[in-house]
Amino acid sequence: KTYENVCRALSYEIRRLFELKTDSVVLVVGLGNREITPDALGCDVVSQIMITNHMKAHAPELLGEGIRAVCAIAPGVLGTTGMESVEITKGVVGKLNPDLVIVIDALAAAEFSRVSTTFQISDAGISPGSGVGNNRDAFNEESLGVKVIAIGVPTVVDARSICDCEMPGEPMMVTPRDIDLVIERCSKTIANGINLALHENISLTDIEEYVG
Repeated sequence: KTYENVCRALSYEIRRLFELKTDSVVLVVGLGNREITPDALGCDVVSQIMITNHMKAHAPELLGEGIRAVCAIAPGVLGTTGMESVEITKGVVGKLNPDLVIVIDALAAAEFSRVSTTFQISDAGISPGSGVGNNRDAFNEESLGVKVIAIGVPTVVDARSICDCEMPGEPMMVTPRDIDLVIERCSKTIANGINLALHENISLTDIEEYVG
């Protein structure tokens, strides 16, 4: 019951930040590196999104009422693609012309008690890597030319905030031992919160059957 309530709370907040129309087209962007568990949140969310844009275009009769056109990408990271993820996303946005972009990313917490305990959602955009001193270009309405909603979960924290002491050098980010379970549960919750927000008259059971 708690899981369903959190999914519906996320769905409510997304709808509160953006007024979806029947014909709205939405692009979901999962940021991060799928090979590094604490940074794999966005990629895992994308794998559980109800992708419907192709069916809306070619077989709309197979979809029920209230199902919107949804696309998703996981653009990867600069070190593996050689391209900024925001530039890849700009290309897709230019081709797709969506009404809304939803961006998901793992975050760095300011204090240990916040790690894996909060979902953060904002319509001000997000700057990947800013929490760990690796600032990348921002995902926001100014850079993409379309409304952006950002969703994140803190998965790492600077070790200095745990020991409450002065440590020389660069920040040393640490993560909980059960981070694989955290990513699994949080990604499923965020994905289904998004699915419930974007599609009407649909249950979590229907979503899970569709995603497979």
